[in-house]
Amino acid sequence: MNLDIEYYAPSNGGAIATVIMESSRELERRGHRISVVTRVDGAPTYDVGDIVKMEVFGRSDLNIVKRLASRVEVKARRWQRPYYRYHFREIVRAIQSLESPPDAIIVHNDVVAPYLLKQVLPGVHIAVWLHNELPASSSSRSSRMLSAPDSVFVVSDHLAIWARRYGYTPGQLTVVRNGVNLCTFHPREGWRERSYPVRVLFLGRINPDKGPHLVIDACSVLRDEGYDLQLTVVGGTWWYGPDEDPYFLSQRERALATGARWMGHVERDRVPSIVRDHDILCLPSLSPEGYPLVIGEAQAAALAIITSDRGGQAEAGGRAALLVRPEDPRTVVEALRSLVRDPTALYDAKTRARAEAERSTWEQVAVTVERRLLSHGPRRSR
Repeated sequence: MNLDIEYYAPSNGGAIATVIMESSRELERRGHRISVVTRVDGAPTYDVGDIVKMEVFGRSDLNIVKRLASRVEVKARRWQRPYYRYHFREIVRAIQSLESPPDAIIVHNDVVAPYLLKQVLPGVHIAVWLHNELPASSSSRSSRMLSAPDSVFVVSDHLAIWARRYGYTPGQLTVVRNGVNLCTFHPREGWRERSYPVRVLFLGRINPDKGPHLVIDACSVLRDEGYDLQLTVVGGTWWYGPDEDPYFLSQRERALATGARWMGHVERDRVPSIVRDHDILCLPSLSPEGYPLVIGEAQAAALAIITSDRGGQAEAGGRAALLVRPEDPRTVVEALRSLVRDPTALYDAKTRARAEAERSTWEQVAVTVERRLLSHGPRRSR
């Protein structure tokens, strides 16, 4: 069950859709049949799984009476999303349209749906797969909501700690770290040789929490010091829609003024070639993340990693990453300088990164999910 704000399409390139696609591919290889319930927008979807279209309701899709009733219900139940009743009805309709009832349903980043699904499908294994910390509404933290999922998959140890604080029990939790497709993401020819200039990449959503301004500033400082480097910034404000956010526009102006290459949002199938054309990934996110896909993918392409000393970023970087304190911009400058000025340090960091990636595969993800679903049937009582 894809998140209702993501399309299951490479043109959008959302991380959750990528996790669904890669893990589903491996589960299919292991003999399972996968149906992916998702919104679509006419763009080609991933060719993994049986696609089941899910309508997503917005304000313009409902008359004023339904909008007002939904607003009252969302406020009373403290749901995080507007028009959730209509969204859940569409989930049920999509599931009921399947040729045969599912043995298990995995809902991504939605802590309310498992509780409601248990009332409709009490004999089905219901799992929620969490990719990041979620808002703590009192509704979703009720004992009934929290006890509903038979399984709770989390993408990092950091997120497992958060999930226990949120209220899930250790018996529900399974850590499933994101994998990396080593066929799609691989080093470029000659990656061991020093590049002139050293090519630095920021790849992620363009918002303050991700820290692109820190990367732009650090590269500007080093260029002023005379170091030969080139920054590329890739990402949009969201997966779709115009990039008109003031922060996005200001950072684009600043980056271009310093000679950076600004690419904006790119389709998913362009990402591997862009990544492998660089030497360093710099992702100094200010907030803790679940387990950023981009770090593992950059490691697989033998990029040195600079990322934050918190959350799933540090876990994803493993023993290969240089960790910085994003609240102190000087640490970003120092980490970047240590790699740009020393070819041996850069080579060693790239080598460690590739070795780290080779330990994380989507096959391992599929095996972990399969074992949990097969060994833990739906709980009949609460």
